[in-house]
Amino acid sequence: SEFAVDIAPAGTDDTVLAWLYVMDAFEGGLPSARYLGLLADAAECAGAPEKYVHELRTRPSRNVGPGA
Repeated sequence: SEFAVDIAPAGTDDTVLAWLYVMDAFEGGLPSARYLGLLADAAECAGAPEKYVHELRTRPSRNVGPGA
C-alpha cells in the first residue's frame, strides 16, 4: 500500500509531504520496477544526491507488467 502524510520536521513550522510504502503481505521480497522508478523520479525532482537516485534506478526489482 502507498499513502502520503503531512509532517512537520522537528524544530520547524514547515510541512513536508512524505510518501511511504507499507508491505501488507510478503510480495516476493522485491519492490516493483514501477514503484522504484516513481521513487527515483521523485527523489531526482527533490534534489536528492545523484548516487542515491542511481541506486534506486539500479536496485533489483520485479516486473509487474506484460511478460512478468
